[in-house]
Amino acid sequence: MPANAFQTRSGAVLSAFLILAVAFLMLWQTRSYAQVVGTTLSGTVTDASGAAVPNAQVSIKNTATAVTRGVTADSVGFYT
Repeated sequence: MPANAFQTRSGAVLSAFLILAVAFLMLWQTRSYAQVVGTTLSGTVTDASGAAVPNAQVSIKNTATAVTRGVTADSVGFYT
């Protein structure tokens, strides 16, 4: 096998490896940014007539983990 043929094949293998490595790193980086740590839920408690309900108890439950969180709305019905 001529020396040039070996160098060409070696270069092609190295190029293919580098392309696959970069593609893998791009996919891995995209996944890491897709993770969500938490979120904020806020709103205003109102009654049927649309008036704010002060000091209302608000709770939310994560059905996947059964974790429940509760807060008390403020004097104008706002919670966060």
